[in-house]
Amino acid sequence: MPLENYLEKNVWGRLGIKSMTFHPNTKPVCLDKLTDMSIRSEGMNPIFGVPADPDGKVDNIDDRIWNLETMGISAGAGGYGNLVDYQRSCKASAPMMRNC
Repeated sequence: MPLENYLEKNVWGRLGIKSMTFHPNTKPVCLDKLTDMSIRSEGMNPIFGVPADPDGKVDNIDDRIWNLETMGISAGAGGYGNLVDYQRSCKASAPMMRNC
């Protein structure tokens, strides 16, 4: 069973999470709500990955940070969903993380 199907059935479904996916192109409820991306002008600080000028102008960009056409799944990154569903998943995970 693919990881996303397993999570939908055994984790997300039990938590009432409907928007989570690793493939937003296949889930219109998620794709339609992807936020626009923006960057600060003056480039990035290559050491820390933060804006070189934190007070610089903010520009909207058409680029998406992650490739929406990904073939594989990374359970540590690359998940998409709305904020409420993300918070539900964090809240459900919190008790497990206390002992890490």
